Amino acid sequence: MNQKVGKKSKSRSSTGLVSYGSLLLSPVVPGPEVEDLCDKIDLFYSKYPKQHKRQKASDLIKGAFYAIRPECRSNPDWMSQAANSARDVLYPLFGKGANSNNLIKLFKKYAENKNDRLKITNKEFIRTFDGLDRTYKKLSDLTHHGTELKGFSEKQFINLSEKSFENLLNDFISVLSKAFAFQQIYIHTIIDLISKKKRRTEALRNDLRLILGVNFDAYQYFFAQANDQWIDWLWENGFLDSIKQKSADSTKYGYRTPELDYLVRVAGKTPIKVTKIILDKDVAASPAKFNPEVIDRFVYICSELPAKQLTHVVKKIRDKKWVSLMGAFNHWGFEYEKMIIRLADAKDYDSILILAEAILSVRPKSDADAHSISYNPFYFNDLSYTKVFEHLSKLEGDHAVLALGLATKVITEIISVTGELAKEPEKIFSVYDRFLLLDIDFFTLKLGQSDHLSGRDNIKELAALIKELSEKTIGSYNTDPSKVRSLYEKYFKDLPDSRSMWRLKLFVLTIYPEYFKDELKKHFWKLFGLDNYSEILSGAEYERALQKSFTVFTEEEKRDYIKRVIEYFKRKDETKKNEKENWHLRHGSEILSVILDHLTENEKEEAKKAGFIFDPAYEPEPSIGRMRGGTVVPRGPITEVEFNNLSLENIAIKMRSEWRPEGLLKQNTGDDFLRPLNAEGVGDLLRKDIPKRLQEYVDKAILFFERDVLDQHYTYSYLRGIQELIRTDKINTDQINWDKLIDLFISIKDSGEAESFDPANRERHSFDAWLAGWNAVNSAMTDMIQELLRDVNGHTPIDFPKHRDNLFGVISYLLNYPDPTSEDEKLETAKIKVKDPEDAEYSMSDPFTSAINTVRGRAFQAFEMFVFQDGKKFAKEDNPKISAEVKNLYESVLTKENTLALMFMFGHYIPSFYYRDVNWVHSLVPQIFPLEDDKKDLYLAAWEGYLSSNLYGEIFSDSAFIELYSRAIAFPSDKYTKRRYFRKLDEGLATHIALAFLYFDTFGLDHELFKNFWKVKNTERHSGFISFIGRHYISGEDKRSSTALTQEQIVTRLKEFWDWELENCNDPKALAEFGYWISVEKKVLDNAWLAEHILKTLEKTKGDIEWEYGLMKSVVTLAKEAPEDTSQILRLYLTNMASPTNRSHGWIYLESEVFEALKVLYSIQSMRERVRNLVNDLLPLASGRFWKLKEIIN
Repeated sequence: MNQKVGKKSKSRSSTGLVSYGSLLLSPVVPGPEVEDLCDKIDLFYSKYPKQHKRQKASDLIKGAFYAIRPECRSNPDWMSQAANSARDVLYPLFGKGANSNNLIKLFKKYAENKNDRLKITNKEFIRTFDGLDRTYKKLSDLTHHGTELKGFSEKQFINLSEKSFENLLNDFISVLSKAFAFQQIYIHTIIDLISKKKRRTEALRNDLRLILGVNFDAYQYFFAQANDQWIDWLWENGFLDSIKQKSADSTKYGYRTPELDYLVRVAGKTPIKVTKIILDKDVAASPAKFNPEVIDRFVYICSELPAKQLTHVVKKIRDKKWVSLMGAFNHWGFEYEKMIIRLADAKDYDSILILAEAILSVRPKSDADAHSISYNPFYFNDLSYTKVFEHLSKLEGDHAVLALGLATKVITEIISVTGELAKEPEKIFSVYDRFLLLDIDFFTLKLGQSDHLSGRDNIKELAALIKELSEKTIGSYNTDPSKVRSLYEKYFKDLPDSRSMWRLKLFVLTIYPEYFKDELKKHFWKLFGLDNYSEILSGAEYERALQKSFTVFTEEEKRDYIKRVIEYFKRKDETKKNEKENWHLRHGSEILSVILDHLTENEKEEAKKAGFIFDPAYEPEPSIGRMRGGTVVPRGPITEVEFNNLSLENIAIKMRSEWRPEGLLKQNTGDDFLRPLNAEGVGDLLRKDIPKRLQEYVDKAILFFERDVLDQHYTYSYLRGIQELIRTDKINTDQINWDKLIDLFISIKDSGEAESFDPANRERHSFDAWLAGWNAVNSAMTDMIQELLRDVNGHTPIDFPKHRDNLFGVISYLLNYPDPTSEDEKLETAKIKVKDPEDAEYSMSDPFTSAINTVRGRAFQAFEMFVFQDGKKFAKEDNPKISAEVKNLYESVLTKENTLALMFMFGHYIPSFYYRDVNWVHSLVPQIFPLEDDKKDLYLAAWEGYLSSNLYGEIFSDSAFIELYSRAIAFPSDKYTKRRYFRKLDEGLATHIALAFLYFDTFGLDHELFKNFWKVKNTERHSGFISFIGRHYISGEDKRSSTALTQEQIVTRLKEFWDWELENCNDPKALAEFGYWISVEKKVLDNAWLAEHILKTLEKTKGDIEWEYGLMKSVVTLAKEAPEDTSQILRLYLTNMASPTNRSHGWIYLESEVFEALKVLYSIQSMRERVRNLVNDLLPLASGRFWKLKEIIN
């Protein structure tokens, strides 16, 4: 039980303290402005070196307010205690124990600025800190009970009233709020002053350390303002020491170090000093101390350095292994290209060689899959961007020799990585360099000869460099055999014993074959001692070297070589294992062809008798020949003109005989792969000929179908040719008699009903483009029927009443055709699978896409068109307006349907049948949208089809369909089958509900279906509803010509919904979709009302909004018409955009609309402080992107 205050308690505590009551007062709850101040003060002290113990600074503010409440004023010392709590908020900054260089004193120091010619012109800055100092002194006077007055006179202190004290405390809160509200602006102001100082003293160093320690923005801002004159002082005083710090995680980095940004910025003005820093042994740019950001920025700086400074750095780049250290990040090497160009311009060839050695660093074997087809031994994806090979090839004299040494050293390292010791005893070379350089010919190889397709092209370019340098160096000593031999032995003789290097040596030896006759003879005659010669002859080099150097041999040696060739390959052919091994004589023939001029007549005769064939035009090629590309264009056996001159009967005969697909294929050769002769080529001729004599083709339609005699591809080509002609409106269809074409349809139908067509796709053979199967023929027939039934201004190409029954029979047949099947909708047995780039696995196509690529799906579309034409025979008052046989066909197909594709069509085309017989459709709803669990997928497909169609008021308000909508709303999204959807179910449902809400007068906020839609939590649906209305009606174009609601009624309904949504919805993602409702240009919503609701929405979404474009286009107008709300809108939006967790983080565009809107707001006197406060709070965010906003308030 509580005791009365003032009455002694009978009990004593163990400490001896006496309690005068146990009444507990409720805690102080500050208002929003004081709460904001509390948050800012706590944030500040969380990073400040000297802090309060046990309690936060905000607790002291609340304690001061607690002490002045009326129920506490019975305490005779209440005023002193309240003052003490308030004053202690600043004690770590002003008190005796505070560092002499504390932040508030620093602010005050620069605000006064008495002894410095650089003065602060911001009077608000000065007033704020003068006021803070005065208030602190007065609070100290009260705390110490006036023992040593500094802020009050004795008279003021003695006569201080309670009201005056309350005002003092309010002034304290006000000036403190202002100080912290504009703290970052003040920090920037101080940094601006410091950065302009030319005398850099010990005191300045202390000031700078303190100001840079406030937050990262201060740190970043200073280095953005400091000029090149600061560099020595900053380096010597340790302000750049962060670049000496090893990275905590060297596998990733970003540009987060302002010191490096500073060095990049000033390097152009002070390259010598920046170079000195780069060369310092303590910077984190070595294997022992590695920071990837440091090396990255250093490399960029180096790309801009003059050659004189760059010369000093290239050795560090090489020796400290910058290229390999950055191996996980190096991709292109543009900076290295700039370095090489700069050194080349300065003719500093020694430095080019040093830098090239760094660039051509080879990855160790453990770091690369050396056997990959795209293997890249270097740390750059494409060395061509560095231009290293190009510039090395331009070196002359001794530098060219050194470049050759570097290049051969590098290729030796690559082979040591890729090569394997040959395990098979029959292998000729001791090192097996898997797939290396098989697609080049050293004799024809040139730098830059091929496009870069993979990392192996870097090796190819290296080989080209070696080839060119060997010609330039060895080739320049034609009169000095000893020098030639010396270079060969130094750089080539000891290359790895591999096939690619053997080929390279063959090329080098033939630069001056007369100096290397013995070596060449050894290489050429090596062939005859081998059982398997493929490695020797692989590539073009053996034959090209032979061709170039054969003249250096004596006549006796020539005769011996030729004799051996004939005997060797003749024996190989005679001892071949089977007839397929028919290449030995060909290889021998190629060798003899390249030295044909050296063969005697007797040798030629002997070779011919042995089966060798000479080809004087023969050119050796690499093991992997050149690639050819282009568009495959099928061709027919005759020209278009020749085809046009044939009678249709003759064409039909040829298609059944000499133009049969299998016969055409046999006439192709290997050179015909881009222009293959095939049935597709004949089909193209047919389609091009049809427009020239259409009526004749229609009259003789039966010539183009004869099952098992005429290939079905030609039937397909015939139908497709006529269909394309009608579709493109290239003929007057009124003048065509289609009777015989209908007869063809019936013939195909009768054949298919007598014996089902094989639905399988045809296997593709070499030189086939594509051959149509029977599915394609029947699909083409459905498309042809659709073209004949297409209604243009009440007219169709065909006489519908005349052919009605025949068309119905054909459509009936097509609707029962076995394509698609349920097996086609299983991934394992599907004919068509799709895969988007972002997908990991293949999947089935959506039902609609599947339907329109199948016979039965396309037949359903033709069926709907048939029903429309057939309905014209009914009078307006007739009910129903659909014939019994049509309904029977519809029901028979529906009853046995088990594919998603066709169920989609049933759902999609409901409106086409609903208005013809409502009761009949009602009776079929349970079949179209089945309730059984085992038919869930069929239901979802039909519902997807229905949602993909237009919305009709009568259907939407039909009780049977309201029940369907209710079922869909209750259906959980996580129970949807995981597959592709043509129309996402939640999106489609949201769109239908949104359209109804927009245009149907009976469907408002109180409608049960509407309430159910919003009662079920579903972000996807709710987001879709809001965004659709915005995109369709407010921000988009309303295409409706008439509606039950006027525009005023629609706008009223939309306003009521937004209010309702703000009150009832707590889903920020859904509410963010109101971004699509923001448009002052469309003038749908009143601007002041719009601003108010944008603000309320952003408060609930914490500043998140979809489609920021609408807000940006509207914000200037809103600033003029609703400044209070707009300022808060911008605060919420911009602080959210700057948040690292924001999905659009990084997209902050301030150059136009936002900047202009804030200028408008700042021009309003009552808004100035709010704008300054916002700018202050934005400055530390988003890495300096908001600094520009200071221009508004300065």
